[in-house]
Amino acid sequence: MDSQFTKHTDQKHRIKLESQIIYALWMCRRAWAGADAPFEVRTALVGEGAEIKIKLKNGSGKTLEKKSDKIFANRYRGAIAVPSKVDANDMLLLEVELSKHGLSIESNQVPAGPPVQVESMEWDRTEVRRGDVVKLKARFKDLPDNTEALIAIYEYDKDGNHDPVCTIPTEINGSTMELSWEFVYGDAGAIPTEAEVKPYNNKYRHPEYFFVIVIDGVRVGVKQESGLLRFVDSFEKILVDGYGQLMKDHEVEIYLADGSTKKAKTDDEGKLTVKDVPPGPVYINYQPSKE
Repeated sequence: MDSQFTKHTDQKHRIKLESQIIYALWMCRRAWAGADAPFEVRTALVGEGAEIKIKLKNGSGKTLEKKSDKIFANRYRGAIAVPSKVDANDMLLLEVELSKHGLSIESNQVPAGPPVQVESMEWDRTEVRRGDVVKLKARFKDLPDNTEALIAIYEYDKDGNHDPVCTIPTEINGSTMELSWEFVYGDAGAIPTEAEVKPYNNKYRHPEYFFVIVIDGVRVGVKQESGLLRFVDSFEKILVDGYGQLMKDHEVEIYLADGSTKKAKTDDEGKLTVKDVPPGPVYINYQPSKE
């Protein structure tokens, strides 16, 4: 967009700036059959709300799908539906047109891919404890080797507001995926207890986890197909009495986050160790020693 000024700086000089399509670019490595393939278009000096038309074409120039929309701030990010019967050996491109401006451009090409069909997703266990190394496994139907994927792990929420925990890049080969994840949890004291949720007609829930596999924007496992991995906690405390003396071999009653109680006993060093309890705040009730 070169402009040449021919007048002095204290004089008006009118120039004409041309609208442009800077690029149309796929935002995926493959366009998978039966899924939406993401792309981006950047323009310059295009008015707000200008109509943009997009055609999906194969290598021979045949139009497979088309859509129209409006562009704002000289940037359009969207996705186009790839037909479920697209030839998996074909190369696909986008033809983008701004008819009002008399502009058009073609995108780069990406290979078509077969439908992303997951046959199984699973954890290698149903319960997890702090420090456990968990395996995540999945099997797909006829995916190409070296398919890059992103594993997104979520903490489940029954209302659908799942909290993201982490993402892990991986690769799918032989139509299978397997990786390891070390489970770490911070302070469980913020987990709502049975007493806190009961006034809202809810019940205490163990934190539970599921994973989603993302392949070029295609998300599988969003309905918790992996199953839910349940967090089970444990804790250790040193108990002392009001005089600062260790409470050795002392029986206590523990009030757990799910509203249940449990009896336990300190060891000969005053240590209380309790395993496999619901995560959350713990309250310990004990009677002072009679000695």
